[in-house]
Amino acid sequence: MYDTIQQFNNFLKQKTSVPASVSKFYIRWINLCNEFLKIEQGTLGQHNSKERFLSHLVETCEKWQVRQADYALNLYIYFLSQLSVKSNPNGIDSAAEWIVLAIRVHESMRLKHLSRRTEETYLKWLRSFYSFVNHKDPADLTSDDARDFLSYLAAERKVSAATQNELSIQ
Repeated sequence: MYDTIQQFNNFLKQKTSVPASVSKFYIRWINLCNEFLKIEQGTLGQHNSKERFLSHLVETCEKWQVRQADYALNLYIYFLSQLSVKSNPNGIDSAAEWIVLAIRVHESMRLKHLSRRTEETYLKWLRSFYSFVNHKDPADLTSDDARDFLSYLAAERKVSAATQNELSIQ
């Protein structure tokens, strides 16, 4: 099997705007995290202990290094999630739930008196998220899905930080 870290390194080169001179540090953070947490390569996405590693870094590293490590780990977790994407066999059943959700979002925006253009933009992002999570039932969504979507926007769609912040607030 192809080395997961090497695959991630290729992902950084091909799909992100991370310079090659910086990607080696991203790889270093992932390896340090795996060692610190005593987990196997490629399993970080299955563990919820990334925060423990970052807390450890706060004690030993500069703030910018902790931010860099956090960003690298988020990209890596997103990358791992994309390796294991499986199609949802119940996609048809969840379609009705997504329609109801879109209607609720639309009604909520109407109550807030948002402009029609803003409504259209938010509904476009909702459709994009729906496709990204592979038509997963809204009741089964997790914060990891949202985090992975924002990482996807940064890594593959090259969406600006301001747009990502706007999406994460909504």
